[in-house]
Amino acid sequence: LWGSLRGAKIVLPSDLMCQLTEAEQTTLLAHDLAHYRRGDHLVRWAEALILGLFWWHPVVWWARSRMRQAEESCCDAWVLWAYPGDAKRYAHTLLTAVEFLSDSAFPLPAVASGVGHFGVLRRRLEMIVNQALRRQMSWPGFAAVVLVAMLILPWSAGSVPAEVAESVTA
Repeated sequence: LWGSLRGAKIVLPSDLMCQLTEAEQTTLLAHDLAHYRRGDHLVRWAEALILGLFWWHPVVWWARSRMRQAEESCCDAWVLWAYPGDAKRYAHTLLTAVEFLSDSAFPLPAVASGVGHFGVLRRRLEMIVNQALRRQMSWPGFAAVVLVAMLILPWSAGSVPAEVAESVTA
């Protein structure tokens, strides 16, 4: 899912879609539609802004990674909720997509949702096969993320390196 200022689009390579059965295409589209429904494409723009302001802060990079993992888990759960009998088929679809992307010479868009990192694929596949996923982050989890962001980011803004602060004000 790629979000621009004019809206969001699902971009899928035709070569990949030709490799998938109709049922596999359906689960792949359901995953990307879940990203759209959740507004993950809008989160990418907010993420880019925050990274632009706090690029030097390790907590921002950690939070970004955890947030993307949570997005993927939520969208995986959405697919399993919509297609409860297709867990193995969906896992196979993800493996096919990862194999296709790993062979691709084209870079992925910087603000795309749903791409995910290959390093967490095993965890995702285990959760899909075991159906141990949730479609949404719990309210306590969401509140904890917001609270940590509100406490850490403003507090650490005073520790911006002097040369960075000077370049921003110049």
